[in-house]
Amino acid sequence: MTVLQIVLTIVALPLLLYLPGWALARVLPLAPADMLEASFERVAIGALWNGWLAILLGALGVFSLGLHLVLTLLFCALCVFIARRLYSNSITTRSSAPSAVQKGTIAQQLAYAAVLLLALLLVARPFEVVLGVRDAGVYANTGFALARHGGLIQDDAVLAGLGQDALSADAVVSEPAAQALSNFTIAQPRDRYIATRLRAAGFFVNEGDTPAGRVVPQGLHLLPAWIGLLTAIGGPYLGLFAPGLLGVLGVWSVGMLGRRLAGAWVGGLAMLFLALNGVQIWFARYSTAETVAQFLIFAGLYFFCRTVLANENGTIGFGGRTAQSDSHVSHSGCYGLLAGIAMGQVALARIDFFLLGPVVLYLGYRWFTRRWAAGDWGLLFGLGAMLVHAALHVVFVARAYFFDTGFDRFQDYALTAWLALPFLSEGVRAAYLADPEAAMNRPLRVALELGLALLVFAGVVALRWAAARMGQRSPLLRFENWLQAYRPRLITLIMVAVLLLGAIPTWCARAFLRPRYWLQCRAALRRSSCARRQDPASSCKAMSRADSTARRYVLV
Repeated sequence: MTVLQIVLTIVALPLLLYLPGWALARVLPLAPADMLEASFERVAIGALWNGWLAILLGALGVFSLGLHLVLTLLFCALCVFIARRLYSNSITTRSSAPSAVQKGTIAQQLAYAAVLLLALLLVARPFEVVLGVRDAGVYANTGFALARHGGLIQDDAVLAGLGQDALSADAVVSEPAAQALSNFTIAQPRDRYIATRLRAAGFFVNEGDTPAGRVVPQGLHLLPAWIGLLTAIGGPYLGLFAPGLLGVLGVWSVGMLGRRLAGAWVGGLAMLFLALNGVQIWFARYSTAETVAQFLIFAGLYFFCRTVLANENGTIGFGGRTAQSDSHVSHSGCYGLLAGIAMGQVALARIDFFLLGPVVLYLGYRWFTRRWAAGDWGLLFGLGAMLVHAALHVVFVARAYFFDTGFDRFQDYALTAWLALPFLSEGVRAAYLADPEAAMNRPLRVALELGLALLVFAGVVALRWAAARMGQRSPLLRFENWLQAYRPRLITLIMVAVLLLGAIPTWCARAFLRPRYWLQCRAALRRSSCARRQDPASSCKAMSRADSTARRYVLV
């Protein structure tokens, strides 16, 4: 890193992380918090803003550090202007009051800062050798290309030239170009893959895009956007630090969630143990998307916790409501919005965004029990906005990665196969339609799935109506009350089960590493082989020799 890059990193990175959250906190009516919580919320909001803006500009092909900074400053200025118009003289006192629930002491703040510094030091040096045709290499190269050229989609002039020559009517030109393409790229079956060519492993060329030289890196691109942003600030070495930065934010998110749920020292110990975890250090130094998902999930859970605490003052029972002050409504709505945005951005980082399933079930349960509140609207809007962005990103950027990866899973059900059909290439679409065993090509299967979906929806609506009529006598409400009554015992039981599950791998490893275990396996294999073969004598002699050899190696 040059001196200019070091200075730019020291000045720009803290401002990018803190300033958007500070400005947005002027507008959103967030609940009062102590300094530790307020600082975390501002940094988390800043991280959500910067990651989202970077991937948006990269998908549009207009990313640059200058444009990113200008848009961020305009966003902050707009927030401050709106706050001054809305709150006038109260702007300096709205979010600076200490929390009545939990006041952070100086000792707590110093302890949390020390753990964060330790986590930062452990991951400050990223892996310097990254294999180019694996996920980590694809992410890193995509981020570097984004910082250099401004787009997630890369234009390859050599590939475009060969593709155009291969379409020439002159055989003297087209035949050598076609041969060069076969040597220069990796071909894939057009009836199986939308990306019929690979510029290199992990870099897709969709069917028909060869003459344009359009190369799309695999994966979903929130981490490459972060790598590109940090590379634009401080060079490639700082770009490789993106997983480490998000890993530190993930550690902080775990600590703040634990602090909110169980107290300061629980959160502090959770931070410390996670920061010292070897797997955490590995993934925080390696350019894969695990730390991105970790930060987004736990930041979302923290904001979700604040949402639930605000909602508890508003609704009870099936349709029964208590008076909810305007402040609680606004607090829950804002925290729900932030929780939805954080959890929804997981869909921009990883294809296996399993957390969204429980979130959708939670919203469905709130609707079913007629407890819908402002926090639920915020959660739905934030989650929906990010899912719409993720869907657009898949359609216009990551189409080959998404649908080629789910080629078999989409065909498991008729409805999903028909929904995927418009986004497939011509060859893959023909393969879908030509398979007589596929679920989508069975008329009865399509009718069955549609009927089942409608039946489930009608059943849920009917049960919701019946539960509202029964009120407090509803079995679902009684079961919920039972869970709340025995919550401490159930939590303790779950924790004991988690500890026992954690001990099972250790027990299995000790059992598998014992020489006696392997000798017993060898003896069982020998007996089975001898019984099946026509010449048991020779087979047993061979197995006995192998057994004695294995015993010597085990004993050594």
